[in-house]
Amino acid sequence: MQPEDSFGDYDAELIRLAPRDLFPSDLEAGMTFDAVPGEAPDGMLYIVTDVSDEAVVLDGNHPLAGMAVRFDLRVTETRAATPEEVAAVTAGLAALPGRIEAIRSYRFGPNAGVDTGNFDYGVVAEFDDEAGYLTYRDHPDHRRLITDLVAPLVAERVAVQQRDESQNTTG
Repeated sequence: MQPEDSFGDYDAELIRLAPRDLFPSDLEAGMTFDAVPGEAPDGMLYIVTDVSDEAVVLDGNHPLAGMAVRFDLRVTETRAATPEEVAAVTAGLAALPGRIEAIRSYRFGPNAGVDTGNFDYGVVAEFDDEAGYLTYRDHPDHRRLITDLVAPLVAERVAVQQRDESQNTTG
């Protein structure tokens, strides 16, 4: 997803400076505040990015603002799935692009087994925008697949948001 379709472009106007004495003594970078001390609440969440003796720098941008993102999911099975269960999950995933128009690119399948210690199955999906991802995430066919076929097999799930592939490739 491109920035304008996900967490927005980075906006330098969302950087705020506030006097250090308006904050708790144990303040450190990474802490969040639901308003800039000394200003009226504006519904934003601010992250402390820098602290000096005189001032605190707060950033109202989402941490992923300005980045293109990709959804990448890896799964470890709770037990060894039977070949029939793997086939059912694979068939269910294969049917989703025909039912959910928001899917731009969809790759999935069992781990190739080249190295040990990897996840057992992977899904990589790309969408044009955040709304497309949310359509996919909440689609009844996707939810049913997760509930009926995937969840009973999953011991560990990891989701990753990545920058757009074209920004991180060479050649």
